[in-house]
Amino acid sequence: MSNVLEQMTAANKETVATTMALAGIAATTAEKVMDLNIGVIKTAIAAATENGKAIADAKDAQAFSAIQTQWAQPSLESITAYMKDSYDILTESQADVTKIVEARMADANQAIVSTLDQAEKSAPAGSDVAVAAMKSAVAAANQAYDAFAKAGKQVQEVSGAAATAKAPAKKKAA
Repeated sequence: MSNVLEQMTAANKETVATTMALAGIAATTAEKVMDLNIGVIKTAIAAATENGKAIADAKDAQAFSAIQTQWAQPSLESITAYMKDSYDILTESQADVTKIVEARMADANQAIVSTLDQAEKSAPAGSDVAVAAMKSAVAAANQAYDAFAKAGKQVQEVSGAAATAKAPAKKKAA
């Protein structure tokens, strides 16, 4: 009876530790996103101020048109940089969460196998077929999870490569 209580206490401690780790990741991610957004806002205010001054100094429609043309490229570059930085923050956060989930899955699998081994030792004669079937089911579930995790990592790598690839530069009209 005390063994079950000890196992439940240990499981609860692990759950609390995992929850705290995930909360820490969430807080860190939120902080990074807020810092990124504040930086973007500061940059946008500075650019708007500079552009407002340039418009005020424009002498004619041609100068005004030239100022508008100059705004387009930096805006596109800043949007691209913002998206890349956001992607990097979220990818890092996801990697941290994945490490925790994989560790918990490994611990859970080890506990299940250990429990099945104990059950096999104390099970009545003839029940070894049922225990073997359960072990086989656990092994199949682990293989399915591994395949799913591997596919997810490949999708992440491909999408990361696509997100960081630079678009070809546009040629200026002559």
